Amino acid sequence: YYASNILGGSNTVTVTFNQSANGPDIRILEYRGVTTLDAKAGASGSSTAANSGSATTTSANELIFGADMVATTTGSAGSGFTSRIITSPDGDIAEDKVVKTAGSNSATATLDGSGPWVMQMVTFK
Repeated sequence: YYASNILGGSNTVTVTFNQSANGPDIRILEYRGVTTLDAKAGASGSSTAANSGSATTTSANELIFGADMVATTTGSAGSGFTSRIITSPDGDIAEDKVVKTAGSNSATATLDGSGPWVMQMVTFK
């Protein structure tokens, strides 16, 4: 989920599910200066590397945010990405980077073993 124009400081985030959720995975990150959702991509697979598939940004200096959910554990962020959190105990990652030019991007991460994964990516102007 994405919310724009949130004031900094002490905020409360409430997540409500419309049905029972077995092991919900919620990661909350706050970024300053992003205003518009630009592009998004998502993919799933089963291997030792997660990859969101590509999406094309339309502006320079965009924030690329990627997050995975894995059946194994995430070992490290993809090339050029900074790992912001790898959750415990389930080993899912939230990662980001800023790109200098518009173009095709994908979020990737290396897994500690082969197994099912879902990787999602969004870009913000």
